[in-house]
Amino acid sequence: MIAEKLVKEALWDGEHATWFGDECVPSPSGEGTVVYRAVDGDLYGGTAGIGLYLARYAAISGDTEAARTARGALAHAANWVRRTRPDGALLSGTAGVATATLEAAELLADDRLMETATRLTRLTCQRIPQAVDLICGRAGTLLALLHLSRSGPEAELAATTADTLAQSLIDDARPGPVRGTCWPSDIDTPPLCGLAHGASGVALALTEWGKPDGLRLAAEAADFERAWFSADQGNWPDLREKRSWPIYWCHGALGIGQARLRQYDVTGHQIYAAEAGVAVDAALRLIAAMANGKPDLSLCHGLSGAIELLLDAATTFGQPVLREAARDAAAIAIDLVGDGSWPCGIPGGDENPSLFLGLAGIGTALLRAQHPQIPSTALAYAGRTMTTRVIVQLSRSPDPEDLRLRVDRLRAAVPGCQVERVSPHGRALLRIPPDVDVDSALTTLNQIEDVEYAERDVIDTAQD
Repeated sequence: MIAEKLVKEALWDGEHATWFGDECVPSPSGEGTVVYRAVDGDLYGGTAGIGLYLARYAAISGDTEAARTARGALAHAANWVRRTRPDGALLSGTAGVATATLEAAELLADDRLMETATRLTRLTCQRIPQAVDLICGRAGTLLALLHLSRSGPEAELAATTADTLAQSLIDDARPGPVRGTCWPSDIDTPPLCGLAHGASGVALALTEWGKPDGLRLAAEAADFERAWFSADQGNWPDLREKRSWPIYWCHGALGIGQARLRQYDVTGHQIYAAEAGVAVDAALRLIAAMANGKPDLSLCHGLSGAIELLLDAATTFGQPVLREAARDAAAIAIDLVGDGSWPCGIPGGDENPSLFLGLAGIGTALLRAQHPQIPSTALAYAGRTMTTRVIVQLSRSPDPEDLRLRVDRLRAAVPGCQVERVSPHGRALLRIPPDVDVDSALTTLNQIEDVEYAERDVIDTAQD
């Protein structure tokens, strides 16, 4: 539905495809003015994001016109990089075009796109942004380079540059006004909470980097945001001039929840799971409000951001009910549109074709609701789930030494597994590595004589 619309409305110039749509631009009043114009080439609002969505759709559907248009969009994005020479930011610059082009090259088995991704990776490493945040700064670039170092053609260069970037973020950290660690804002405001411009964006990038100093500072960034959390609001504030409590990807619970999901996935610390659960509750409130009010379906500050969080939480926590909630929200979105236009993230405007403000992001959320193997867009190229957690209940034993021996048998039964912790009552939390079949591991564990049961961990309860 959305993919066909984007294919139909593409404007071609040779091999390059672009789109027009409503955008909000700054005005002297400070309120912004809606204009209808051609998009740029970036991942957030331009052809790189549109091309990424169409490549994902084409890989699922086999639609050759969508694949052709994806190539055209990414050709436009690469030309935009050549013409405008943006810095290496993820959502506003070269890094996002590089990651989108690499993913499309892999999905469409396109050598020409892979060559472009190689060139764009080199440019990203040469154009490190001065800003700190995820959208325009080094946090986003770090995420992009870590992704490119896992599967890209310039993996070694990307990894080396990522290490340098991570160290620069560590060097720029400062104590929070109450507690924890924060970073100077890049939009002329105090240090912020949130994923797009705040501490969660840096925490996500340093968590993905995964080294001890990075994980420590990511934990301190979460503590900075924890100091601002309101139990009454069930949310974290937007600390800009007009303080508010938005449930958005950019500011507030949806984005912070995404960061906490990843922190929990990497570290297994229960506090992150609890905070992600708070964000899931906020997402459900947003869905209910939009079903009964004026909707915004965008990824950045609308319903698609809530759908993405529910899908990612369903995977991390192993809770199919959250995936069903995401599918219900997708159905609500389709019902709200009917035969009309898609409500996008342009206040006072009409449709926008982009990934974070418009049609491509809405289409991605709807596609992911039916095909959960599609990577998370809201997590901005953080890695896939590193491990699966399982709970093993051992039969009771009063002898601590006997308990240690039985835990050692669990390790031996599933090579590569990590025992995260064991309660005094013999309840163990294990992390199963990604190259081990989880069902086979559970079968093996359940066959051990003194194991009462072994099952997937729905949420971390091993301290019970």
